[in-house]
Amino acid sequence: MQSKPWYPFRHADDFFRRGTSYLRPGPPGIREGNGNSEQQWPPSANIIESSKEYLIKAELPGVEKSAIKVSIDDGQLIIEGEHENDDETEHRPVIFFGSFFRSFILPTNVDTSRITSKYKNGILRVHLPKAAQSKPEKATTIRVD
Repeated sequence: MQSKPWYPFRHADDFFRRGTSYLRPGPPGIREGNGNSEQQWPPSANIIESSKEYLIKAELPGVEKSAIKVSIDDGQLIIEGEHENDDETEHRPVIFFGSFFRSFILPTNVDTSRITSKYKNGILRVHLPKAAQSKPEKATTIRVD
């Protein structure tokens, strides 16, 4: 009979691997009940770097374009807004509703005057062109196309 080596932290590792998801029902920021949540949720996002730019792709499925605000403040790119829930009778919500917020510290080589964003099919793409040098800018709002 072959025995496994004893590992005293197996249960602790399992706890952190799963996170604290079993301490609360549903996804983070969502509670059982009518699907309404007062908490903010962070949209999932990928950051892609090429030789010419950084690209942030944020998942915002079901969010209206007019409900998305992209801005720059104090060296950070901020994505925020609200995902409205029309159906108040959900019992086991898995879709995030309510306000969302995500911020990214901008690299020093981003040309903030040429930042653009586009929202299509639930994905927000924020293009951050690289520049030789970038100086600090005042707070700015970026139009979502």
